[in-house]
Amino acid sequence: MLPRTKAISLFAPLSSEIRLYSSCFKSKSKRSRTCIQDTCKNICVKCYSVRAQMTNSNVDGEEIWPGLNRRPQQSLESYIAGTLFPLSLEEAVQQASSAVVKAAEDNYKRLRVELQYPTLSTVGSLLEYGELAYFCNMVCETFLGQSKRVHLFGDTHHILNLVPFLDTRLFNSISVSCIDDVQSGGRHIMEDICLILLPSNVGYDMGRRMERIERLIYSVSHNKHIVLFNACMEACTSLTCSGRPFEPMILNDFHIAYFIHPNILRQGCIQSSLLRCYPRNWELFVLRLPRDISSKYFLAKSFPSKPSMERIETEVSCCFHSL
Repeated sequence: MLPRTKAISLFAPLSSEIRLYSSCFKSKSKRSRTCIQDTCKNICVKCYSVRAQMTNSNVDGEEIWPGLNRRPQQSLESYIAGTLFPLSLEEAVQQASSAVVKAAEDNYKRLRVELQYPTLSTVGSLLEYGELAYFCNMVCETFLGQSKRVHLFGDTHHILNLVPFLDTRLFNSISVSCIDDVQSGGRHIMEDICLILLPSNVGYDMGRRMERIERLIYSVSHNKHIVLFNACMEACTSLTCSGRPFEPMILNDFHIAYFIHPNILRQGCIQSSLLRCYPRNWELFVLRLPRDISSKYFLAKSFPSKPSMERIETEVSCCFHSL
């Protein structure tokens, strides 16, 4: 009968364990050597199995001990409305201005901003022009702080109603013009930033109004920035219809820096909202109705590109049935 041995530490050198077990056997027979070999193999198997359970290997094969360099998975509670999804138009404007500046720093020359808030869908009242001026003031102040010149463009009635709400400190630093002022063969835009507000050809005289907008865009050199704010343009083709209009091809050259639609789809007690804030991906947020003070938007899905309405309906349906 073999004498009792001490407990074997799995982290001790294997040579000491071999000497410990070999001391238990005095015979030099072949059977003893076989037992020693089997015992050593069992020790190795135990060592590697325990070490494999206590460590994880990354792609490069480096061991990462749990609890040291591993961050816990970010919960959905962190994607509340106050952090990523704006609760008010003022917060959305702040996000939009930051996204435009960040995209411009990353060398995007053609940018689009789509603020699909009900108060900005059809600008007409003084309050709505004040909200539009709030965006212009933030963007202009940021770029002027970077020693960049800004030029504002818009339709005549938009510019006349917007100017009284602009910051008086900006009057001597920015240029303001109407889209109709850019004639064929006119001067090229010399400013660093060209901000075109609410360009639209929807309604009467679509072809001529679209020609004016294209002439303005092409008058800006490719090394300067153009920002389209809430562009509402339709392609003037034989396929255009009132049911599903097509966007003109010129908009394909513009990168969407900021997009928000607070109520893009509703299904049952779920309200979904789509947000794109550069450099983040397209994000689908959901809100359970009826909304109260404690209601929060939660991130349901993230997309690398703008999702279609069919994809949004599918994701919202999954959220609705998971309640």
